Amino acid sequence: MGKQIANSAAPVLPTTSPLATACAWGYFVLLITCFAIFYLGGSAAVVAGQEMSLPKLVFTILNFGTLTGFPTTTNYTTDLKIPGQILALLLTLGGTLYSLIVGGTAAVRILKLPYSDRQVCLFSVVLTVLATIAGSVFLVRGDQTFLASIFQAASAFGNSGAWIGVEPALDEWQTWLVLLPLALLGGFGLPVLIEMLWPRKGRKLSQHSHLTLSLNAMVIVIGAGLLLSLNWPDKMLGMGSMRTPFLQAVSGTIQTRSAGLPLYFITPEFSRAAHRILMLLMLIGAGTAGTAGGLKLTTMYVLYRGTRDSLSGRSPGRIFGVAMTWLVILLGIILLCHINLLRQVPDLDADRLLMLSVSAATNCGLAHDKVSLAQSGYNSLSITMLLGRIVPPMMLWWLAQTTRDADVCVG
Repeated sequence: MGKQIANSAAPVLPTTSPLATACAWGYFVLLITCFAIFYLGGSAAVVAGQEMSLPKLVFTILNFGTLTGFPTTTNYTTDLKIPGQILALLLTLGGTLYSLIVGGTAAVRILKLPYSDRQVCLFSVVLTVLATIAGSVFLVRGDQTFLASIFQAASAFGNSGAWIGVEPALDEWQTWLVLLPLALLGGFGLPVLIEMLWPRKGRKLSQHSHLTLSLNAMVIVIGAGLLLSLNWPDKMLGMGSMRTPFLQAVSGTIQTRSAGLPLYFITPEFSRAAHRILMLLMLIGAGTAGTAGGLKLTTMYVLYRGTRDSLSGRSPGRIFGVAMTWLVILLGIILLCHINLLRQVPDLDADRLLMLSVSAATNCGLAHDKVSLAQSGYNSLSITMLLGRIVPPMMLWWLAQTTRDADVCVG
C-alpha cells in the first residue's frame, strides 16, 4: 500500500518533455523576432538619433532576453519608444518563463516531485503574471508610466538589472519590500516555489528546497558580514551613519547573486578584496531552475559534499561529476570572455573587464559604470550572456536523463 501511495504521489515522468522543448524553441523565436522588429522597424521602437549599431542591438536584445540587465549608455526610459519598451518587457517575461519552465520540468524529474509538465508550465505562467502585476501596483508613482512600473516588477522577479522608469534608491521602502523580495522569490527557483506555494497533502519540503532556503540565508549573512568587515568604517561608503553601509552590504549579497538592480552600490573605490567577494557571490548565484544565474547554491553544496566524500574514501556519486563539469564550463566561459575583452578593449582596466566577464556569464548585470565597448566587445558579452542563460537548463536536463539517485539539482 505504501509503495502504491508513493508511486501515485510521484509519477515517473519521461526523460523528455515536449513542453520544455516547445518553450526553448519559443524563447529563441522570441529573441529573433524582437531583433528583427528592432532592426527592420527601428524608427518605431527607438527614438530618432539613438539608433544602435548591429553588435549593440544584438547586445541589447540579449541584455533583456537573458535577464542580465547591464546598465548601458542607451537610456531605456528615454531612448526607447513605447513599442520598444513593450518589446523589452516581452523579452524579460520570455526569459523568465524560459528559465522557470525549461529548468523546472527537468527539476521535477530529478527530485521526483509530484507535478506534471503542464502543472509546471501553468504554475510558472501564473506566478510570473501575479508577481509582475502585484509588484507593479506598489511601484506606481506619478513621475513614471504604468508600463514602467510593470517592467520594474518583471525585471525584479526575473533577476534582471535592465530598467525603465525612475531608478530606485537604496533607502526607499519599495526597494526592501517589493524589489529585493521579488528578486529573492525569482531566485529561489521553481522547485522551491512550487513546493512552498503549491504544496501536496502529506508531503514535506524536499531536501533540495530545505537546502536552497537555508543556504540562501547563510550566504546573505556571511556575504553581508564580509562586505561590512572589508569596507566598514570607510568614508567612501557615503554617509556617516551605520545604516548606509549595512543596507549596502545586505543588498549587495542579494544584488550580486543575480538581481543586479540599478542601486549602484559597486564603485571603483571598493577595495580589491571587496571586489573579489562580490565576484565570488556572482559565481555562487541563487536557486536552481530559477531566474538567477551562477553556479547555484545546491551546486556549491554538491561540490562540498563530493569533495568531503572523496577525501573520506567514499564514492561522491555521479552528481558530483556533473557539478564539477558545470563548474569547469562556467569558469571556461568566464575565462574566454575575459581573454577576448582584454584583446578587444585594451584601454579598460583588467579588473573591470573581469567584473564584466563574471557578471555576463552569471547573468548578473552589475558593472562599475555604464557599458560602452567596441563592437567586438559587445559581441563577446552577448555570447557570454546567452551561454550563461542556456547552459544551466542543459545541465539540469543532462542530470535528469542520466542520474537516478540525485537528491538535489545541479545547474
